[in-house]
Amino acid sequence: MTFVAFDSDVSGDGIITYALSNMLYCSIDITTPGPLPRPVDNSDHVIRAGWISLGDSFDIGLGTFDYWRLPIYADFYHTLWTPIPSGDLGGTTFGLLSSRVRYHFADGVAAHIHGFAN
Repeated sequence: MTFVAFDSDVSGDGIITYALSNMLYCSIDITTPGPLPRPVDNSDHVIRAGWISLGDSFDIGLGTFDYWRLPIYADFYHTLWTPIPSGDLGGTTFGLLSSRVRYHFADGVAAHIHGFAN
């Protein structure tokens, strides 16, 4: 069963923690574009708006640290991310384990982020 792991209005920089989850997909909705992001070719494709990164915190013997995956860039006013592949022919849904999301948005940019997991 799919549930919402995080659902937040965000701006600037921060980290949201939640229970360890199998992340199925994330959405990023730019609610206030701010002065820095610029549309590309008169479309909803933008650059320099911001990013999110899924991660986890654990100890491999050196102390507890946060570990992060590559950023998911907010390249559209309404960005959708899914792990690749997002499903197979048998109907199995793939996901990525995570327990936190880190975000960065340019000055003046506000966004709403959702993370859906099972």
